[in-house]
Amino acid sequence: MTTATAVREDEAILSASAVLIRAYIPAWPDAALPAIKDARGSLLDAIEIRDAIEAGTLHWEAYDADLRTYADPYEAALAQSGIDADDCAGWLIEVIAKRCSAVAAAYVSRDAA
Repeated sequence: MTTATAVREDEAILSASAVLIRAYIPAWPDAALPAIKDARGSLLDAIEIRDAIEAGTLHWEAYDADLRTYADPYEAALAQSGIDADDCAGWLIEVIAKRCSAVAAAYVSRDAA
């Protein structure tokens, strides 16, 4: 993995974490809360999986055994888990936009300061 790729992945996981934190701040409407909680849970799981792979407490093979075809399966697992977290952050933002408003989704999706 190149340094530039690692930096992008670190930025993606930091951005996904910031989305998760901001998604806990507002008091969501009761009707939207179950869907938002589900999406937040998926994002939290994705971030925890990425952290576990990075810390070595989750082996890449347990994450995705198909990564054995890559030259460096550990780096591939880090990259894929970062993509998964980014996808989950996007899904959370979409859920908020659909269930609440575009303004709420814009708040949750803004870049970390």
